[in-house]
Amino acid sequence: MRPELFHETGGFLKSVARGAVLRSCDYPRGRGEMNVTVVFSGLTSIERIKGYYDIVGGLVRKVKTRQAEAEKKARSMEAAARKIPSLL
Repeated sequence: MRPELFHETGGFLKSVARGAVLRSCDYPRGRGEMNVTVVFSGLTSIERIKGYYDIVGGLVRKVKTRQAEAEKKARSMEAAARKIPSLL
């Protein structure tokens, strides 16, 4: 992980949230992973985040529609299976 990446991310956050307090800690070492926590407080409008909410809302609707279709197909298959005589 390059330290420049941290500086670049911090610069982006400063440009989006002017006047925000940015805090950092030690750079990750040895494990090959990094955890990042971003807390937004008092922000009223960030287009990028609004876009995420729009995307998630659309995905939730699609998932619910697919679940309903799958349940309907399962009920239909179950009803059709009841019509088949058992050989046991």
